[in-house]
Amino acid sequence: QKYFDAHPEVDVVFGDYIVTDPHGHPVALRREIPFRKFYVANSFLNMQSATIFFRRKLWDSGILKINSKYRYAADKDLILRIAEAGHLIHHIPDYFSLFGIDGTNLSTHPQMGKESEEIRIAFGAYKSQPLRKLALMGRRFERLFIGSYRSKSISYKYALNEEPRYEDHTATNLGGRYALTAFTGQANSLRNTYSK
Repeated sequence: QKYFDAHPEVDVVFGDYIVTDPHGHPVALRREIPFRKFYVANSFLNMQSATIFFRRKLWDSGILKINSKYRYAADKDLILRIAEAGHLIHHIPDYFSLFGIDGTNLSTHPQMGKESEEIRIAFGAYKSQPLRKLALMGRRFERLFIGSYRSKSISYKYALNEEPRYEDHTATNLGGRYALTAFTGQANSLRNTYSK
């Protein structure tokens, strides 16, 4: 709330997150860069849904309605629609949440690739794969430049249940990269889908 109060021009904020395995053990630190519609349209959504906060006026206006056409990439469509409508989206470089991966997350489903491509086309992404790869390289270079890939130590509490009962986790020299294919489940078939 303080950030929104201090920045009345901003309608959406998002933050960084810690990627964990199914048991809450740290896998990677995702330190993001500022939102760039160009990067998202040409590659993937660099905002974890659990870190996004919106002003109430967006809800009241109806723009936050999820497009029921999409199941796996609806968040990407939503964020691009918000940006296209002229709402400012800012990144706050602080950890907002944990994101657990187990290989069965919606983002690992084979339909994710199809939906993402449809959204890319709808929002003016390059048709050329080499140009899209250049956009992705630009995003990665920007992350490298601000230190997103640097290893860092971190400690956090992981809720084990609803009571809540917590478990403390600490990681030293934790980096910023991970692969969904390192986990069992649907991620393997997604990788096969892209390698054809």
